[in-house]
Amino acid sequence: IFFLVAAGVGVYEWAGFLGLTTGKAKSLYTLAFVLICAGLYLQQAYVNRFIELVSLIWLFAIVSILLFPRGESVYRNPFFVGLIGLIMMVGAWISLNALPYAEQGTFWLLWLFVLTTATDVGAYFVGRAFGRNKLAEQLSPGKTWEGAIGGGLIAMVICAPVLVIWQTYAWLLAF
Repeated sequence: IFFLVAAGVGVYEWAGFLGLTTGKAKSLYTLAFVLICAGLYLQQAYVNRFIELVSLIWLFAIVSILLFPRGESVYRNPFFVGLIGLIMMVGAWISLNALPYAEQGTFWLLWLFVLTTATDVGAYFVGRAFGRNKLAEQLSPGKTWEGAIGGGLIAMVICAPVLVIWQTYAWLLAF
């Protein structure tokens, strides 16, 4: 339920990116997310297929970033972007729920939270102190290349030693 609420907040925020301006419209979009999650929770047989779909969408997203600006027009369609956002957030929710049941899943779940927090906090402070070059001004005007690189470096400094100490990774693999 905690992950569902946290993801629901993200979905509500994503609804604003789609151009949904009223609380009612954003709430209906978020309700669609909750209903899809509930359906998959009740019908576990479809979860693996859904993860396959999410994986294909991530592959498509990576390829579209590499080919940018070609195909840019598809991302101007709010229905398409809204559908993709729902599917990806449901996939994230499913993955977070499955992770604790994997081998050493609790460790990896905690490590994931530390990794994302270190990246976000590092990017914020490095970007504020040294940021000059905009990363993607149209998408997120405050983000800079310096912040992105700084966030990644700070996350490595914090998270790599954890992998070396608790998971016996080699230093090179940890980074």
